[in-house]
Amino acid sequence: DAVVLYVYDITKGDNTVDALKLFNEKADKSPVFQYSLLGPVNSAPGTQTGYSISKDAEGKDDKLTLYTASADAGFVVIDFPKKTLTD
Repeated sequence: DAVVLYVYDITKGDNTVDALKLFNEKADKSPVFQYSLLGPVNSAPGTQTGYSISKDAEGKDDKLTLYTASADAGFVVIDFPKKTLTD
């Protein structure tokens, strides 16, 4: 497979351990987002992934920025806006 960034929903649970346990118990572990960097298969990848949460003027979470890069595949920076409830 090409180099792909996968994003999974691990928002359930009171802490990281609970969230990962609940995710592991799910039957469907499909990613909620994926982005292919179209790089070659790399047997010794120097892959990096990072994140940043931007705050609004009131100090509340505003957007999630994800960064990923891999040798011979380039890099990508992706912004996700804060999720809002709909009627």
